[in-house]
Amino acid sequence: ATYAPGYRVLQADASAHAVLDSVSGVQAWVCFNETTPSEGLLQRVDAETIVMFQQTENRLTISVCDPSLYLQEKTKNSEPTYLPGQKVQKKLELKGQWTLLAPQEKVRVESDASHTTVTVDSELGTPIEFELQQVSTSLEAAKGRLQLQRHSRGLTVLGATTDVSVYHINGQLVDQQSFFSEYKNFYLQPQAYILVATLPDAVKLKYKYLI
Repeated sequence: ATYAPGYRVLQADASAHAVLDSVSGVQAWVCFNETTPSEGLLQRVDAETIVMFQQTENRLTISVCDPSLYLQEKTKNSEPTYLPGQKVQKKLELKGQWTLLAPQEKVRVESDASHTTVTVDSELGTPIEFELQQVSTSLEAAKGRLQLQRHSRGLTVLGATTDVSVYHINGQLVDQQSFFSEYKNFYLQPQAYILVATLPDAVKLKYKYLI
């Protein structure tokens, strides 16, 4: 009998080695050089970066690390390391618009109309794991369903929602109201914010708003 392997090789060249686990759906990428996959969710990865991710419907679980330690002093391999490593930033790009499911001190997310850039602070080769939520920005779905009104101390979201989350541009959660209502008031300092609103039919809308 012939058995199909439980994995599929996605890429194997001088830029990266990548496999897909057929059972769990987990993808693993070891990128030696800057990598731009030809298809799929992952669009670009920095050089010397290891990425693992699993997509479940509109959520994405990701782990990112730089395997290099970047120690300030050379140590013997047999000795424990207590020296601080140099912090480095690793970036990857994803197709579509995504936002952090929960604030992460070492992760920043920026989106435009077609893709999302994720920046991760890596140190001593420690993997950073986080979750992203896909954001629906369909103009047809949004048309006439919500209105944002600025007031002297923040803004009001008019229209039926079950959840509205307000984030700083760096992805840090500022405020969240998780209940059904026809309007929600937010008291905010003057600056730019990202709002993610969930409608009763589970459609998610994303706004960038300057107060």
